[in-house]
Amino acid sequence: MASELRVDKIIPTTGAPTGGGGGIVQVKQIQHSNSIDYSTNSFSAGSSSGGNFAITITPKFATSKILLSFTSMYDLNQANQRVYITIFRSIGGGTASNIVGGRGLVEIWNPDSRTQATANAQYLDSPNTTQQITYTIYAQVSAGNFYLGLYNNQKWMQAMEVSA
Repeated sequence: MASELRVDKIIPTTGAPTGGGGGIVQVKQIQHSNSIDYSTNSFSAGSSSGGNFAITITPKFATSKILLSFTSMYDLNQANQRVYITIFRSIGGGTASNIVGGRGLVEIWNPDSRTQATANAQYLDSPNTTQQITYTIYAQVSAGNFYLGLYNNQKWMQAMEVSA
């Protein structure tokens, strides 16, 4: 006969850290291999034959936070373009909204030439739900085209549920 121990929470003998727990409840990761084309001056999910650059997670606790991170090669394919990258969130299949606000997490601009490099960012979200959440990378470009996943390079996104 096997034994099983189940608990809701383990508190260190010295007490919980200020502001809550901080333990990792679950980790999700996606890998996206198709280039995503952004060509509009308002935030969009872009277009790709491989679908959007998005990850879905269902928190176990409404009090949890979600630590998001992404990494991708990019191509700002002409001089004097400005790009903003952010994360949009949809809860339970609802309307997606910019969780960072304003111009987002990343700004890329080079007045002199084409730029190819790596973009990455992290954001700690407080969605206050146990419904399924989809996080999608959105971008806007001032002119021309901007590509995430240059030459179909791999892109990664992680969503980690962190206990509060």
